[in-house]
Amino acid sequence: MSISVSIFIMTFNETDLLRKTLSIVLRTCDHNDLCEIVIVTAPKSTPENLKTAESLKGSGGDVPVSVYMQKKPHIGNACREAIEVAQGTHIILMPADGEIETEAAARMIELAKEHPDAVITTSRWLNAGSFKGYNRLKLVLNFIFNRMTGIMFRTNLTDVSNVYQIAPLSTLRALNYTEEKEAFYLECGLKLIRTGCKIIEIPCKWSLRDDGRAKTEIIKCISYIGTALRIRFMPYSYMFRGDNGEKKRLLRSGKFRNL
Repeated sequence: MSISVSIFIMTFNETDLLRKTLSIVLRTCDHNDLCEIVIVTAPKSTPENLKTAESLKGSGGDVPVSVYMQKKPHIGNACREAIEVAQGTHIILMPADGEIETEAAARMIELAKEHPDAVITTSRWLNAGSFKGYNRLKLVLNFIFNRMTGIMFRTNLTDVSNVYQIAPLSTLRALNYTEEKEAFYLECGLKLIRTGCKIIEIPCKWSLRDDGRAKTEIIKCISYIGTALRIRFMPYSYMFRGDNGEKKRLLRSGKFRNL
């Protein structure tokens, strides 16, 4: 099946890695599947990052490459705005820091063409040795968190805190988001699980970035516990946008089912 993919590259302080990420996407993905590539920056992005992003506008050949300046601060808001302005049938929210395997986007797109109504997500835990340079303590905490959250949400998915995925845009737009920072990724993943969306995992790799400044800190993971508990016991209807009539229409569509 033919799909039209919007790829949003989320960036803050990357320069060479931003160029590399875009280059890999253009080299590995079938251009016929791509609707647009949008580089998302912020007013507080580094001057070097903003200059790099502007220099990449229109560099995709037959694939439109543009720059979007997020209106509200924090990465969660950037993702939420991307979901609102995307023009394709499907969307990938991709970090520009080079840590998560950029090449996995092409594999996700190919599988999404076979399963257009499903969410195709990546897991760093499906294959042994998928982490390179990951802090040992963070690795243990990540494993424990994913196992505990998997039990809590009754899912066999192995990497619920990693939302590097391709999803139907209509599915993501149907959900009601509240998280504005990094916890958005967990919120999105858990609400997709909780609402019963079909999710398919494929393996991917993670490696320590060698450009820019890493933004993830262990202390931020603490807030994830509260996010997971809130979503697990949230009334089902609260996870959707719109009035009661719109929510009923979504449930009748067959995309979602209560778990």
